[in-house]
Amino acid sequence: MAEESSVPGTDLESGSTNSAAELKAERIATLEGEIAAAGGAENIRTIEEQEEEEKEAKDEPADPFLVEWEENDPGNPLNYKARTKAMVMIMIASLAFLTYAYPRLVA
Repeated sequence: MAEESSVPGTDLESGSTNSAAELKAERIATLEGEIAAAGGAENIRTIEEQEEEEKEAKDEPADPFLVEWEENDPGNPLNYKARTKAMVMIMIASLAFLTYAYPRLVA
């Protein structure tokens, strides 16, 4: 009785390798068998779905520093009026400029 090869696509008795088409056909057959064993394609979950379910199963949030906003929340900076956004930008830019320029102006 021949041993099974530890290298996919090789046969120990003959030492020959399977072609890429044969390996692909073999893998497809394996996947079709797994799908049939699971009761059909609708019962197969993707890796993303499995990871999402695992995250939901945990009591702690995935990122404790993540800030989530409700839709149309006035506290969300993305929902500020253009005038407010411009004022904030001007204040921050002025502070940065003064921090850099003040020591040179005083000296």
